[in-house]
Order: sequence, then C-alpha cells, then structure tokens
Amino acid sequence: MIPQFPQGQDRDGRIQLIREVVNQAAAELEAELTGLFQACEKPLVLTRLTYPPEWSKKAGQPIPPIVVYDAGEADFRAEPDDSGHIRMRSQMITAPMVSHGLLLDLLEMNHLRKNLGIAMTKGMATSFKNSHLTTIQEFLALGKWQTPAAIIPNHRATAGKKDVDWRFDVGATPVLLEVKFRRTDWRRGHPETEKFNSSYLFDSIEGKFPDASAGFLRVAHIILVQPIDREVLQAADDFTKSPMVDAVILDPLSESNGAGMIVIGRKADFVRTQIKDCRVFPKPNVVPIIFRRPSK
Repeated sequence: MIPQFPQGQDRDGRIQLIREVVNQAAAELEAELTGLFQACEKPLVLTRLTYPPEWSKKAGQPIPPIVVYDAGEADFRAEPDDSGHIRMRSQMITAPMVSHGLLLDLLEMNHLRKNLGIAMTKGMATSFKNSHLTTIQEFLALGKWQTPAAIIPNHRATAGKKDVDWRFDVGATPVLLEVKFRRTDWRRGHPETEKFNSSYLFDSIEGKFPDASAGFLRVAHIILVQPIDREVLQAADDFTKSPMVDAVILDPLSESNGAGMIVIGRKADFVRTQIKDCRVFPKPNVVPIIFRRPSK
C-alpha cells in the first residue's frame, strides 16, 4: 500500500482531494498549503490511499479512503542483516504520519502556525523541507497545549550545542517542550526484529534541559507508533526519576486524536490541566500501518 503520487498535479485536482477531507474552504486551504510548500521549495502533491476491504474487516470498522501527500522523505525502510534481524538503523514500514504525510495533520499544522503566530523563518522552512514529518509532529505536540504564549521555536536553554524544540509560557509558567517522534518504535512487539529497548525512547533529551533552578517546566513529549504497554510505562517512569525532567507525555499514533495519551512525572498534574484533546481537523479513526518485514 505505497501511494502513487501523480506527476504534475493541477490545482483543481488538489482542491478536489482537500474537499473530500474538509468539505469547506477547500480552495482557500489549497492556496495556503501550496504557498507554504513553495516557501519551503517543495511541491504539494496529494493522492487518495484506499485500503483493501479485508483491512476493514480486521479493524472491525470501515476504513474510508485517506488523503495523503508526498512528504519528500524516503519510505521508512531498510534491509535486514545476515541474521534476518532488522537492526536499529533499519526500518521497514509504510503509513501516513510515519512514511507519508497525512493531509489532516498538514491542515492542523497550518492552522496552528497561523493561529499561534509562528513565522515560517528560514530555519523553520529548512526543518519543514528536510525533516518534514518530524516537524509536523512537533507542531501537533505544541498544539495540545491550551494557551501557549511567547512561543520561541528551537530555543537554546543550556550552554550545550542542542536546542529544545519549543519555549513558551502558560500563564506565569515558562515551559520547555522537547518533542521526540520515535518512528523506530514500530519494532516493539514484533518478534522478527531485534529486541527493542524501550529506554531508547528517551535518549538525547536530558542534555537539552537546564537544571531545576532555572525555573522552567521541562516536558518531554514522546510520540510512539505502537500502543503504550507496561514496558514503555516502566521506562518512562524510570526516566522521570531524573532531576532534569519534570514530566513526560506519552502519545501513541495508534490511538485516534490523542485518546491514549498519558502524562507522568512529578509535575504531571499541572501538565494535565494545561493540555487538551482537541483538533480543528480530527484524524481518521483508523490509519493502518503496514509492516514490511521478512518472515522467519
């Protein structure tokens, strides 16, 4: 189920596909999205992804066609090693949000960018072009906060060389938000891959946050492919024992519109009061993920 994107798609074709998703203002949205992609030196190309009837039977509900776009990234795939295992650097997966762009996520990101007044700077355009799907998820994570103000993307919070994804205020509380989109999480629970260590989900985060005396609320937002299980919860609990993080948000793509999101950590209660489960452009109830891996 790899989408076939048309060559030289015209504006009317894009408008028709957008209309299937939103049923209103399709022409205006097409103009906005096309302009956004042009600013990032990318063409906007959409297609309709239709799943076989047996997938609906397996899911227990109809899976309507899903409109996706060319995210400009290679499929999230690689080859197994000589032992037949798929190594840490190797992935074989196809899905909207993971390998290709989901139009509804793009529409949500565009809405957030406008609503929150985030300019498409040169650095943001570069991220949008070169790390497109990760950048989309960073915006969607920011959009879960109710009233973020004074937003600064790519904020340097320590003396190190790495930025934190977002710095913003909620009321009188300054927040540092680091978003990690862990696409390799698809390997968790799949016996034909090398054993997945859930502690990996929290790598490369602590060094981005200052110590507690700096006065920031330090939050790590971890976007997973698979559902949250006991192993992930234990790894997250272990991570929150670090003095360098105040709360962790676990957000599985396998759940519709944030329904499975969990917040843990010493400041979890406060974070829960500040985040919401509401999108202007809700995701489909089912977005199948296709695992392409060798059989034993």
